[in-house]
Amino acid sequence: MTDHGDMMEYRHQARDSSYEEFVRKVDVARVVRLQHDLDLDPENGWTNVLHGALRNDSIEARVRITEALLDAGWKVGRIDLAIMFEHHVHDAELELPLLARLLDGGSDPLAVVKGGDRAIQLLGMGRGGPFGSERDPLRDLLFDRPGMDFTRRTTDGSTILRTHLRSRPYTMDSLTRVLDYMERFGPAAPRLGEDPRDNFPV
Repeated sequence: MTDHGDMMEYRHQARDSSYEEFVRKVDVARVVRLQHDLDLDPENGWTNVLHGALRNDSIEARVRITEALLDAGWKVGRIDLAIMFEHHVHDAELELPLLARLLDGGSDPLAVVKGGDRAIQLLGMGRGGPFGSERDPLRDLLFDRPGMDFTRRTTDGSTILRTHLRSRPYTMDSLTRVLDYMERFGPAAPRLGEDPRDNFPV
């Protein structure tokens, strides 16, 4: 099997195994060495072993395998948070340290994945249904950190704020939280009339 083929197999192992099975079957140091040597695209889901780990259905395995990869030197990617938040069920006690680590490594809560979603949408109001209490501490961590720019432009020229609110059902809680964040960390929400592309629907 080629090195790229090995990475695809390691991705499957990370997704489908318990932590104990994974570290027994896989040389984690070799996985990370291949990531560096092959200069793999961090957004290529076929060879991204970390994405396999983040898609593991077991929260404990998901966290422990991901932490093992990061401990060995795996490079955090821009869209890793969106992969993490594809899951409907979360355990904040287990996942908060990992979330902080991915944020510190440079993963972007507002980065778009191929399906068109952003991590902030998936966690707050996406496939998992209404805001759930088990997600509150995870959202709290995101909204307690500066760096999310909801005035960034999307490909159609609109701001992320406008796209975010018109493309997903949202609650007053979520709208208030985003606007409070923009007021606290900036850039502030555009005022009505300044630019129609920036105005958010209320």
